[in-house]
Amino acid sequence: HLVASDGVMIGSGFKGLLRSTDGGEHWDWVLTEGGQASQTIYRQGRFFAVTNGVHPWKDEASDPDALIGNLYTSADGGKTWQRMDEGLSAFRYVNLLEEDFSREHYINDIEQAGEYLFCSLDTGIYRSADLGKTWNLVFPASGRRSLNLVASGKVIYAVAVIGC
Repeated sequence: HLVASDGVMIGSGFKGLLRSTDGGEHWDWVLTEGGQASQTIYRQGRFFAVTNGVHPWKDEASDPDALIGNLYTSADGGKTWQRMDEGLSAFRYVNLLEEDFSREHYINDIEQAGEYLFCSLDTGIYRSADLGKTWNLVFPASGRRSLNLVASGKVIYAVAVIGC
């Protein structure tokens, strides 16, 4: 993904986020500790990004209940980034009772509709009214699936992704 605002371009890359302030002529890595970036958006004066949250294999093996993926936000044109997914860790046990579920839960998507942020995990869709400090489950997913989010004004749409 590539998103631009006020002369700043933020791009998703194989080891994080890239930032350019000269129309894409030069790029600098601005966020690499979160792993590969899969999405970037710009909403209401902020950049948001989803990364795959790469952890050393040993760390993942020691925490089988881990939330895989990270959410970040930047309010200073992409110079600095802050995590905003801590409130989602409480939801990692949703739907855990079904036998075919892995205990790892993936962050799929983030979008804003109206005053709310929405985040899609494989366990469902979550909503935040405070820029990701707290999250509430608003749509539990039945069966493990990836949901992509699309916003139109104050309406949020979820599209199930099947396959690649």
